Amino acid sequence: MALNIDVSDDFESLCSDFNTTVTLRIAGVDTQLSSVLNEPVDWRELDPTGGQVIRSGVLFVWSKKRSVQPPIGSIIVDSEENYWTIWKMANKQHVECYEAKCLNLNIITAAANIATILKATYTHGDAGEANSTWVGLWSGEAGGTTEDQVVAHFQPMEEESRIAFGGEWPAESYKVYLQDPIPTELSGGEFRLVDSEGGRYRVLKYIQEGRIDKFPVCLAERITAGSEYVP
Repeated sequence: MALNIDVSDDFESLCSDFNTTVTLRIAGVDTQLSSVLNEPVDWRELDPTGGQVIRSGVLFVWSKKRSVQPPIGSIIVDSEENYWTIWKMANKQHVECYEAKCLNLNIITAAANIATILKATYTHGDAGEANSTWVGLWSGEAGGTTEDQVVAHFQPMEEESRIAFGGEWPAESYKVYLQDPIPTELSGGEFRLVDSEGGRYRVLKYIQEGRIDKFPVCLAERITAGSEYVP
């Protein structure tokens, strides 16, 4: 004889003493979820960055009665106004609940973790040569302003010696982690990143844009010679 077991209320009965309430945001539409169970938050380095680039994670569990199944990339806002991005979902049919594994990516707030983004504008010299002037990506002001600053961490990767035409100079490569994606193509000779001390960087690659579990990253080389060099 088949057994008809109704477990739809079991999770909420079990968690009736939990008063945690969060906001589930799906495509800009908010739903209040009550009686939510969550695990303690854990923190770790996303990549080796001297503790500057951190990935924190938490698990939220709630009854399926409270919401539709949220798609990956939906947001949960906890009681402390922390924003968590859902990157894994589980539909626990045997207990009629959803489990959402969520991430929060963060670059530590520090004066050094700032980048100014510049773009080149060109004029022609007397011989027809192109002369570049570097202005802020958004402000259009020479050298950039605070309007052109973004949260970023410059992480050294390697330094090597290059020899050419009888001269020798260091080549310094960096990973530059950006807190938010930049809505433009950053790689190429028309863009520069400037660190908090005025050092300039040529962007060789711009990768990981649109990832939930990773920051956008610029693979960059510090400019160590020429008119743009800042010692």
